[in-house]
Amino acid sequence: MRKVWQLAIASVLGLALAACSTGGAGEAVAPGSAGDAQVQESATPTNDAIKVEQIDYEVKDGVENGYRRVLFGYTNNSDYTVVSVELLMDMPEDVEDEELESAFSDLIEQDYYTVEDLHDIKMGCDSTFAVEPGQTSGDRAATYGMVYVTSLEQYELMEPDMLTIQFLHDGQIYEEYYDYKTGSYTLSSDVIDADQWGDSELAEAVPRPEGALVTDIDDGDRFTFEIMCMTEDDFEAYVDACKDAGYTVDVAETDTTYYADNEDGAHHIDLFYWSEAGELDGYLELIEPEED
Repeated sequence: MRKVWQLAIASVLGLALAACSTGGAGEAVAPGSAGDAQVQESATPTNDAIKVEQIDYEVKDGVENGYRRVLFGYTNNSDYTVVSVELLMDMPEDVEDEELESAFSDLIEQDYYTVEDLHDIKMGCDSTFAVEPGQTSGDRAATYGMVYVTSLEQYELMEPDMLTIQFLHDGQIYEEYYDYKTGSYTLSSDVIDADQWGDSELAEAVPRPEGALVTDIDDGDRFTFEIMCMTEDDFEAYVDACKDAGYTVDVAETDTTYYADNEDGAHHIDLFYWSEAGELDGYLELIEPEED
């Protein structure tokens, strides 16, 4: 299984580092195209490296886990692998109370919001899995904070406020913002190395997820690491890789967690997978010998 896991997640980062134009599922943009050449020639992305119209999003009625939801998805028409997209929407000032009472009657009746609250509400739509150029993301339910958007009537009252796009370029994750109010683009000065790992004894004691988007580590007394854009299959494959590496003692396992000691009793690993966000948190520590 380790070979399968490495091949699966290498498609997210390994090819992207070489061509800066691949990622999740599907085919890369054709080499030699005008867009591809532009990406390769640019040492640092411009503020508008990805134009807002290249994130061709759709908001629609649908069903998620048996519940009616308003779903968000997009097609990546840029030349970059998009790591995540977040669309924030807010309520225009000219929306009348009667319109809010009609569209949000279910949330008002359940005491989630008052009409006054709804004038200041923000709606969030996001996608947190890597999407190659020309490919389409999966659908995710839109929310108002911790509450799901339940009808298109609610969505249609709102207007776009800010679009945040994270994308891969030269092995790093850049973050771009598009402000719908001003029509302006901004590129964050914060850049994330997408291929981090440690060199300590602890870091060497756990399988390194080659090709994954490792975006944060702490190589101290306890080695910790964070991975973005990990699918459920990737998580299962990484758990199998840890088992192959000997983490098979005193196992506690669920669909989204894995805890185990290794066979020589020296190390303990904790893995937490956040399926909604597609993120993995890993922790490795020494097992202290018992005192006589």
